[in-house]
Order: sequence, then structure tokens, then C-alpha cells
Amino acid sequence: MVGLMALAMALNISGANAQQLKNEPMLFINHYNNEIGNVQMLAPLFKKLNQCNEPSCLLSVLHLGDSHIKSKFYSQAMETQLNILFNQLGHTYRVNDSMVGRKSYFFNLEEYAVIGTRFENYYNSASLQSYLLANKPDLVIISLGTNDAYSGISLTKMNSQMLALIQLIRTNSPQSQMLFTTPPDELKYIPTTNGADRLELVRQNIMQNCLMDSIAYWNLFNVMGGRGQMRNWQRWGFASADNVHYTANGYTVFGRLLAEAIFDGYKRILNP
Repeated sequence: MVGLMALAMALNISGANAQQLKNEPMLFINHYNNEIGNVQMLAPLFKKLNQCNEPSCLLSVLHLGDSHIKSKFYSQAMETQLNILFNQLGHTYRVNDSMVGRKSYFFNLEEYAVIGTRFENYYNSASLQSYLLANKPDLVIISLGTNDAYSGISLTKMNSQMLALIQLIRTNSPQSQMLFTTPPDELKYIPTTNGADRLELVRQNIMQNCLMDSIAYWNLFNVMGGRGQMRNWQRWGFASADNVHYTANGYTVFGRLLAEAIFDGYKRILNP
């Protein structure tokens, strides 16, 4: 693959959802609102999967981000849970018009992340452009925004860089669907001159850009319970003491929650 590390992992598809981690029930996860915003924009992706012939059954996913996905736990858990959930549907697939049975592996995920990255590190990236041209992923998930908030960049400039990244993806891989995720809760607040939290402003701008540009998004901050919840995640071993990052278990929960939101979106779009 061009300039990216493949995630090598063994799947254990059992027909049941992944077991909860120890102390996971103590987290105030907002399961009721765990949904994809603008989910209808993922309809082409879901229809391709639903056709389920030999080429279309395997969807490629690129997860692009910063240190929140650098450890791979976020992306790896998402890939595993996606394959578990979609395997439960019992799809059959076609080879030369013959039905040949169930397919247990639906999503192949690649991740690329560099610590400290912001939108500006990707919107004019030659390596990302080369990857998109060579691989044409079915879905690009973008998990950025934390470092943009901490950098002090103006929201106007961040927005222009985010839109430039969207254009880069559309130009070099026009069939790719996109899904933006918001940064999670953090305790290292960055107040603006009027007292607003910069990280929350970044979240709101990401979602607003997605609404205006017809792109799917996932509000991780809201799903995990909102402001201040990181303290509870720290208490139960799901967030680190630096008030910014999460533990392996925390990122695993993120990945599973995103997979469940995507699966729920699939069911709502194709089976209303």
C-alpha cells in the first residue's frame, strides 16, 4: 500500500457482539444518541455492501487522524466490530451468478496517523494523494480537530483547510464516501476571549461543515456523555492522566461505538 501501514489482525467472528470490558458499564455512554449525522450520505456505501457479489462484499476503509488513532486500538476495534455486526446479517454472495454462502469479512481497514497532526498536514499531502489515487477506498474516516484547537489556529483557517482536505479526497478518489468524527472530551480546556471552550468550537465547526457539504459525521463527544466525562473515564481506567488521551480500553470503546453507529445507519437506510 502506498505510504500507509496495514493493520494485520485475526478476526474472531462469533455471531455475538463483543463482550463489554471490565468497568465499561460505569461509563455514561449515550447509546440512545449513538448515530451517524447525515447518515443518508453513506447510502452508496451501504448499497454496495448490500449487493454483496464477490468484488463488492469487501469494503476498504481508510482511517485518517492524529494521536487518538495512532495506537491502532480505535481503528482495530472498529474493524473487528464492523465485521462481527455485518456477519450477523447472514449475507450470501455471488460468484458467476452462483450463490456460494456467507462471507465473514466485510471491512478491511487501513489507518494512517501522525502525532500532532492537524487538517493542514493532510489537505496538501502528496502521500495521501498517492494513496487515494492508488487504492480508491470505499470510505475515508477523518478523526482530527484536537491539535487544531490546541494550536490556536483561527476557526476560519481551520475550516478552509478542512474543506481543502474534502476536495483532495473528492478529486483523487471521487467514489469514496467520507465520515468525520469529532474529538472526544478532554479536560485540558482552552478558553477563548469570551470564555467559550475552543475544542467545543472546533467540534461544532466540523459538524457544521459536514452539514453544509453533505458529508456524514459522528459526534463522539456527545456519545461518550459530553463535557467532563473524561474524569469518569479516568476513574475507571479508560482515559489517561494527561487529560487529553485515552487508554487502550478507552480507544477500544470508541471503535466499537463507531462501528455500532455505522451498522445502525446501514439498517436505517436499507431497512427503514
